[in-house]
Amino acid sequence: MKRSIALVCSLILMMSLFCGSAKAATYASDYLDAYDASLSTGSRSGQLSLSFCAYASDSMTSLGISSIAVYTAGGSYVKTISGSTSNGLLAAYSSGHRGAYSISVTPGQEYYLRLTFVARDSYSGDSKSYTTNTAIAAR
Repeated sequence: MKRSIALVCSLILMMSLFCGSAKAATYASDYLDAYDASLSTGSRSGQLSLSFCAYASDSMTSLGISSIAVYTAGGSYVKTISGSTSNGLLAAYSSGHRGAYSISVTPGQEYYLRLTFVARDSYSGDSKSYTTNTAIAAR
């Protein structure tokens, strides 16, 4: 019996080492079960395209991205965009939210984003920071 338990524990440990993702989902909280984002070149000149998802442990009054800070690849601050339900960055009364958002910047330059993911219910909530990959704005 002890040998079987040790074998199962060893297998779980090995699987977690080789199958684990380095994404932010590994840093989930009591409110946020998982969250992730990816930045890519947009379809129009001067556009970046952000794809994101956020999942909560239960239905939240607010779930998604509360703010986007835009930076050049060199680290210079460009602007901040506030998330809301009207621009699609936040969802109300949901346990999961996926979306895409276009950001207008200078064409041909490389950027990255610092996102703040949030999950709030009527009692409390949590927020987590996430830095995206870099992408070049469409020319």
